[in-house]
Amino acid sequence: MAAPRLSVVLPTRNRPVDLQRAARSVLAQTFRDLELIIIDEGSSDETPEILAQLCEEDRRVRVIRNDPAVGLPGARNCGIDAAEGDLVGFCDDDDAWLPDAAQHLVDVFDDDPDVGAVSSWHQVLRTGTGRAVIYRSPTELDDRLLLWMNFVGIPFGMYRRSSFGPDHRYDTGLAKMTEDWDFWLRSAQQRPFRVVPRVLYLYRQHDGPRITHDPNRHSDGLLEFVAKHHDEMTPACRAYHRCVADQLRGNREAAGPRLAALAKTSPADAAFVSLVLGASRGASALAPRLRDPGLTGRTLARLLRSPLVR
Repeated sequence: MAAPRLSVVLPTRNRPVDLQRAARSVLAQTFRDLELIIIDEGSSDETPEILAQLCEEDRRVRVIRNDPAVGLPGARNCGIDAAEGDLVGFCDDDDAWLPDAAQHLVDVFDDDPDVGAVSSWHQVLRTGTGRAVIYRSPTELDDRLLLWMNFVGIPFGMYRRSSFGPDHRYDTGLAKMTEDWDFWLRSAQQRPFRVVPRVLYLYRQHDGPRITHDPNRHSDGLLEFVAKHHDEMTPACRAYHRCVADQLRGNREAAGPRLAALAKTSPADAAFVSLVLGASRGASALAPRLRDPGLTGRTLARLLRSPLVR
C-alpha cells in the first residue's frame, strides 16, 4: 500500500470528548490521502476505548501510547518519527481542522515546491462564553519577523519533511509557550513560510488556569527562547523581548533603565524598541474592543517592515 501524502499528528491525554471532535475533524477532510497518528500520553480514563473505536471506524487512524507521558513536544516528535507522509500537520486534541483545511495547505505546497511550511488564519472560541473571534495574522512572514513575535500563534500548520530532513523536530527543552514558535521559526529560517488568509483551524480557548495565562512562566519561556536564539537576534530584538518579559512580571519600570543602557551604544535601537513597545501596548488595548486578536501582530509586522527596523 502506498504511503499517504499527509500525516496528521494529534497528541492527547484524558480528553475523550474533545479528542473525538478533533480526530473526526481531521478524518472528515475533503483531502482524503492522509493518516491520523494519535499519541496517547498515558491517559487514565476512557480514552483508550475511544481510540480503539476510532481505529475500527477508520483504517487511517494509528495510535501510539506513551506511558509514562513524554510531554507535548516529545509526543509530537513521536508522531513525526512515525509519520509516513512527506507532509506533516498538527492538531491539538481540544481543537479542530475545518473541512477544507488540508486541501488549502496542500495546494500551497503543490503551487510552490520551495515552500517548507504553511499555516493559516484561525478562529478563537472561548469555551466559557461561546464567543468567537477571527485571528488574522500577517500573511507575509519570514524568519526575521518571527524572531520578534510568534505571528503564527497556534500549533496548526503543515511542513514538508523532505525540505528539512529527519532532524527537524520540536525542541523538548523549551517551555510550553514557545515550542511551537521555535519550530515555525526554524522552519522559516530554512525555507519560505506561507500563511493562507483563510480560517482553517478552530482554536478552543479554555477558561480557568492555563500555563499560557501564568505571566511568570510566560516570562520565563520568553527568556528561554531569547537565550536559544540570542545570536540570531539584533540588539533591538533582544531588548524588546526583555522589556516584554519585565512587563509580564509586572515590572514596567525596568524598561526605562534597560532602554537607557541600550541608548548608550545605539540610540536608534533604543528609540525603535520604545516605538515597538508603545505600538504593541496600544494595539493590545484596542484589539479586544475591535474583536481583532491579530491586530497586535499585524501592527508589529508593519513596523518591522519599515525602514526604521533595527
